[in-house]
Amino acid sequence: MDAYLAYQKPRKEPASYAALEQSAKRVKDKLGDHHAERLTRPIMEHCIQEMRETPIDANRRAYEEGEEKYLSNATIRRSMGIFKAACNHGLKEKWLDSIPPIPLPPSSPPLERWLTKKQAKKLLSACQQTPHLKLFVLIALATGARKGAILGLTWQQVDMDTRLIHFNPPERHQTKKRRAVTPINNMLYSALSDAQEAALTDYVIEFNGKQVDSVRNAFSKAAARAGLRGVTPHTLRHTAATWMAQSGVDMQKIAEMLGHSDMRMTYRTYSKWSPDFLKEAARATEF
Repeated sequence: MDAYLAYQKPRKEPASYAALEQSAKRVKDKLGDHHAERLTRPIMEHCIQEMRETPIDANRRAYEEGEEKYLSNATIRRSMGIFKAACNHGLKEKWLDSIPPIPLPPSSPPLERWLTKKQAKKLLSACQQTPHLKLFVLIALATGARKGAILGLTWQQVDMDTRLIHFNPPERHQTKKRRAVTPINNMLYSALSDAQEAALTDYVIEFNGKQVDSVRNAFSKAAARAGLRGVTPHTLRHTAATWMAQSGVDMQKIAEMLGHSDMRMTYRTYSKWSPDFLKEAARATEF
């Protein structure tokens, strides 16, 4: 696991690597004394069960108010997926002769949480004292980009003349989490113009002359001030896509904005918000 992390560190942006390291630590804490090739399915299943019974750090949010603060299936799947990637890397490097069985918990249902435009305005108002967070929120709502892509965004990737943001930098290889080229709407153009004029670094999201690695704490505090529960930075991506669907934007275009490589994911998650969703089918049942 440590060798895999060392391999990935120069290939990841700081925020993405921090998340990778945190997910890997969960596996190392449970399986660190084992040799990968001697792991059996019962050992792995016991590891997953122990993760399910591990409380979330007190500083992290509960998924919904009133729920127990334990790791979700999605979090455990992510950790196990990283362990599998590390084993595959070890196999490629000939450190391992085989890969252990790595069972995965069932996928969590798609997140349904999104903000109304009134709630989004409340959140932006709550960000007035933290300009870098306000800009982050505006970019996320206007483009639907992922948190890591926004935090890693440089001014070189922002073309104010053509009003386009190239979220995938030239040196980054496109992964299955594709980064799109998205247009800059009028609201975002104004915010970016002001930020660019005051910029002290090459990064769009900066604070005190440094790149911002994480907005988790600042975002949680702003959401609390706005009276919003169960909201994370990823909620903004889901919100942007939901607004597009509610406005009747074609699912293919929504998929392109989000960088989805498989449009089925876009359709399954957002088609129900389209104003024309299944209306033709419903009309066919009239008599």
